[in-house]
Amino acid sequence: LSRSYRTQRVSDIVMQTPGVVGFEGWKSYPAQVLSPDKNSEVEVSLYAPPASSTLIKPILTGGRWLAPGDENAVVIGNHLIKERPDLKVGDDLIIKVKDREFSFHIVGTFRMAGNVVPPILYTTPDYLAKISDTPDQIYEARVITAEHNLATEQKVAAELQERFRSENMPVSVVRTGIQFRQQQQSQTDVMIYFLLVMAVLIALVGGLGLMGTMGMNVMERIREIGVMRAIGASNLDIEMIVIAEGLLIGLVSWALGFAISFPLSWLLCNAVGIAMFTTPLPFSFSLSGALGWLIGVLCIAALASLLPAWNASRLTIREVLAYE
Repeated sequence: LSRSYRTQRVSDIVMQTPGVVGFEGWKSYPAQVLSPDKNSEVEVSLYAPPASSTLIKPILTGGRWLAPGDENAVVIGNHLIKERPDLKVGDDLIIKVKDREFSFHIVGTFRMAGNVVPPILYTTPDYLAKISDTPDQIYEARVITAEHNLATEQKVAAELQERFRSENMPVSVVRTGIQFRQQQQSQTDVMIYFLLVMAVLIALVGGLGLMGTMGMNVMERIREIGVMRAIGASNLDIEMIVIAEGLLIGLVSWALGFAISFPLSWLLCNAVGIAMFTTPLPFSFSLSGALGWLIGVLCIAALASLLPAWNASRLTIREVLAYE
C-alpha cells in the first residue's frame, strides 16, 4: 500500500474479494543500520510478519527465529551480512527508524536467494509498531488465493487494486507469488543453462575423442578382425564387437564421473553460493540426473562407435590378413 492502514479495514476489503481464502497483514518500515562508530549506514527494510504467519519459512543459518514476546529481537539475512561481515548472532545493532536510534539484538541469521535491495531484516510486529508509531496498522497485505495459478492470481490482484482504489487507499506495488518465483528463478536459470551447455560441449568433445580412440583401436586390431572374419564372423558381428567396446568405455567414464561429481558438486555449491548469495548453497544430488547422463553417455558412445564399426566391417579377409 502507499502508506499504513488499519489492519481490520484492509482485512475487510481483502476477504470480501472473490477467490481469496486467506490474508496476512505485514508491517514493514524503511530503516538504516548504523556502523559501530555511527559514521556510516546501510539502508534496510524492517519486516514484521504476524507471529502465526504461514507464509514465511525462513532458511535459518544460525540462531533461532522470532518468538512471541521478543522485545527488540531481529533476524538478519545474508544480504546485510555481505555489507557487514562482522555481524553474528548475539551482537547488538543500532538501527535508525524515523531519525531515532534503537538497539536491536540479533537472535538469528537466514539465507535468501536473489539480489534483495535493500537488505531485509525481520523483527516482531509489536516492537516495529512501537518504534514506528503505527499501532494496529499494516503496510503490506499478503493474500492467499483459492487456486495457485498465474491467471487466478492476476485476476485477484486486479480486483484488489480496483477495490482499494474505490476506497481511496492507493496501492503502490502488486506482485503475485508466481511472478516473484519466476523472477528469482531467472537469476539462477542463467547459471544452470550455462553449466548444462558446458556439460553438453564436454560430452560432445568426449564423443569425438572416443571416435578417434575406436578408429585407432580398429587399425591396431586389423589382423584380429581378419582372423574373426576367416572363421565366420559376419559384418554385424564385427560391428557389434566394436560398438560394445565403445559402450563399455562410455560406461566406465560415466562411473568415474559419477564418483567425482560428489565432491565437485559440493565444492560448486559452496563457491556459487558464496559468490551469488554470500552463503553456501545446500548440497543436493540428483540421482535422476545421473541416470539421465548415463543414458546420454551411452548414446554418445554408441554414435561415436558407429563409424569405426562400419569401417571395420568393410575390411575383406584378404585385406586384413595381408595388412602389415
